[in-house]
Amino acid sequence: MSTYHLQTNGLIGHIVNSYNMAQEFVGTDTPDLWRVNQLKTELPDVQHYLNTPVVYRYNEHGHRNSDTVHDINSSPKPYILVIGDSFTEGIGLAVEETYAQRLKDLTGYEVYNLGLGGTGNDVMLHNLVIWSALAVNPPTMLVCQWSDIHRSMEMYPSGWSPNTLSQNQQLMGANHLSEPTTWKRTWIEQFLHSGNELNFYMSRAVSAEWQIKKLYQDSKVVNVVIPGWEVNDKLVPTWTKENKIWWTPLLDNKSYKTDFARDLQHKGRSAHTWLAEEIVKYF
Repeated sequence: MSTYHLQTNGLIGHIVNSYNMAQEFVGTDTPDLWRVNQLKTELPDVQHYLNTPVVYRYNEHGHRNSDTVHDINSSPKPYILVIGDSFTEGIGLAVEETYAQRLKDLTGYEVYNLGLGGTGNDVMLHNLVIWSALAVNPPTMLVCQWSDIHRSMEMYPSGWSPNTLSQNQQLMGANHLSEPTTWKRTWIEQFLHSGNELNFYMSRAVSAEWQIKKLYQDSKVVNVVIPGWEVNDKLVPTWTKENKIWWTPLLDNKSYKTDFARDLQHKGRSAHTWLAEEIVKYF
């Protein structure tokens, strides 16, 4: 699990001791998992990554971008901003294979990637509020890849870590804060349970979408939704249908069942290429 810090400019990002330092594994893309996955040589994706290195580099803000990508504070050039969780960060993929890079290739615009693995709508909204305050000009296009509505960021001594309620906890309205002590169970669990009964998590996501739309009214906003994985199906009817792309496992009659990233948990390079091509239709 990744741990994040609040950067000096207010953005949330990876802890970066020496930024732009290359890392071979991040998040769910772990050395132990790769040792197991690389034995599955019957899978085309595994064969690909046996010969294609995956390198993670982060800029001074803790985001998967090079230093030459859009300067928030000074660059007046048009650009595209993408934000989301590990799918957008590109866990398990070479940076050249991510939809962010594919968008750059297709449009010629700079693309800044604000994706952070494991994070949810609270981090998305936070970073977009800070970005709108810092940026010299708004992005020409903003791509929001929506995450699990039950994710939230919690503060620990080592930094901020994302947490997601399990399916049972979602039904109970409880989270990890209800585990350690009896006194926490008595009021925090009750509070969360009552909030869940009032559709708190769903309404928070709908509110975030509305606020983002207002903040970025001068940008073309495109919403990316992953049905049945990152978004609760009950939430879908409450969302606007404006500029929405369903990032489904079957696209244009092509099967992506073998299209995975190196960790075999995230969408692969073909799905990222498809998504970029769909986003460009709104450009």
